[in-house]
Amino acid sequence: MNEYIKSGAYKWKVCISLNYDSKPIECFGQARLEKRPDGTLITVPSFQNGDKHILVSIDMQKQIKVHTFSVNIQRCYARIDGDDLILSNIAIDLFKKNEKIKIRGEVLLRQISNLIVPLDDLFVDIKLLDASSIYKIQDGKIVFDESKIKFIKSTPSSIQEYAFNSFENICKGGKPLAVLLSAGIDSRLNIALAYHFSKKYKNKIIAYHEYKDKKEYEIAKQVADSLKIPFICVSRDMFREDPLEYVLSPEFIDFHGGIYRDTLARWYSYMDLMRFNDPDCIIIGMGADAHKGRYYRDIHKLPEDANRIMGYKIQKKDIQNEKDFVSYFSNELIDEFFSDITKRSLIFNSIHSRTDFIFYHVRTVKQSASRTPFFHMNYGVQFPLKDDNFLSQAFSLPMKDKMDGAIPLRFIQKLNPEIDSIPYNSGNRKCYRRQYINLIRHRIKCVLSKFPNTDRRNEKIAWDHPMVMDRLDGASSEITAKLEKFIKENLGKKKPNGQIKPECALRVYLFLRQAEKKLGVEFICK
Repeated sequence: MNEYIKSGAYKWKVCISLNYDSKPIECFGQARLEKRPDGTLITVPSFQNGDKHILVSIDMQKQIKVHTFSVNIQRCYARIDGDDLILSNIAIDLFKKNEKIKIRGEVLLRQISNLIVPLDDLFVDIKLLDASSIYKIQDGKIVFDESKIKFIKSTPSSIQEYAFNSFENICKGGKPLAVLLSAGIDSRLNIALAYHFSKKYKNKIIAYHEYKDKKEYEIAKQVADSLKIPFICVSRDMFREDPLEYVLSPEFIDFHGGIYRDTLARWYSYMDLMRFNDPDCIIIGMGADAHKGRYYRDIHKLPEDANRIMGYKIQKKDIQNEKDFVSYFSNELIDEFFSDITKRSLIFNSIHSRTDFIFYHVRTVKQSASRTPFFHMNYGVQFPLKDDNFLSQAFSLPMKDKMDGAIPLRFIQKLNPEIDSIPYNSGNRKCYRRQYINLIRHRIKCVLSKFPNTDRRNEKIAWDHPMVMDRLDGASSEITAKLEKFIKENLGKKKPNGQIKPECALRVYLFLRQAEKKLGVEFICK
């Protein structure tokens, strides 16, 4: 973990009185106040290189607006405390000493079942704001105002020019490029772009592949060999204890606020290896995308079809035996989420553009937000095709120009037809098929699972290691005690998808317990 994270230098916090003239604005950490003739701005660094992001704007009529990041590359938590609006990129920095903090039971249940998509707003009074959005204060509440993603006129050539320029800016300094390479579409595009601009800026490129199975390995190796790029393969089962040092560190726990995917842990040692091999390299990859034209064949009615396909609802049968948690069973908030996000998508006229918009907020943001901020700040990982302008152009294209991955595939064909001719093995294929085909394939997979692929590599993190057990040191709240009890009884056990997973319960427990000990707070879960 780098000193930037360890020192807390990445943090920012802002306190603004809703009675605007009653007391001065307070800015802490990275937040900066700027007075302008047409109003006031509060900025925070967008990237480690010092680019500015407008976090808050206050116009001459004293209307306060909060502007969030694309793909939540930095999270923005907000709460109203009396007459004050308080914002921070770290949830615990909005907690008050010895207060009682309400937790949404449905969101907690989803988090500990590893169903992090799309609900991650865990606390009732401390709101995790949605990405690519502008919020305002209305009747003393923080409410959504408008999307930063808009319908704009775009063409395949205009979006290509924008994408290529964005990626070129990464390569301009001539630094080495460490590109994560799988057998899929996104990494193929990244390696094609890196290779293209390296010829101009003399960047050294190394392709890194995380071994999952033989088929993916052979495809990735063929791509790297065809470009004559050095290829380093790392098995996903090689790290057992190193990831735990990250997961258990107080800085990591505060940073994530208990919200990240359980698979995230194995990536830290992997990226540390890249940094060890070349401390000055720029790492490219790991960003979920939103521009590959998914689910058009199955989504005809919103929000119903989107909720059915993307919603991952909790099934009561999966948790009915967990007496301590079954009372939190509900799918009301997820239904409410899809209703709200569908209303926001009406900025687009066509159902396929609305589907893109919904997919972005359901999958891209929520999956990325569990890893993007830390990878960006700790490792400087770049995400060039995730900004609001690019997404606006992509979503606004006609269906024929983006369906079934047409945008990135067109880019790859333009950049390097040779590597485009190499087969793809992309997880996106299931999003391009009709969903009944996926159901049939899933049932076949369940049958074949009785004859496991011994070549496939899975993470083997030692979750039941003594250093983990030592951190299960009590609880001050009923919900924390329930989590601790479940973890102690189940840690190290493999749980089926949909059921509560001990390693997921652990990440939430560690955050709640750290807050209890640090601030004396009590958590109330309903």
